Amino acid sequence: MSETGSVGEAAHNCGAGEGGGIAPGSAGWATLTLQPGRYELICNFPGHYAAGMRAELDVSQ
Repeated sequence: MSETGSVGEAAHNCGAGEGGGIAPGSAGWATLTLQPGRYELICNFPGHYAAGMRAELDVSQ
């Protein structure tokens, strides 16, 4: 999956820049300011996207 246009990555510390990922069995968060539209949340680990590890996010005003 191309990450062109990516608006952020998940991180265990919610810091700026590239995310370090979230360890299995734990939780994480990200705070984003998004324009209204449709976005896709994906996992970019090999095989995860193809296995269905993705979700749609609709942002409205």
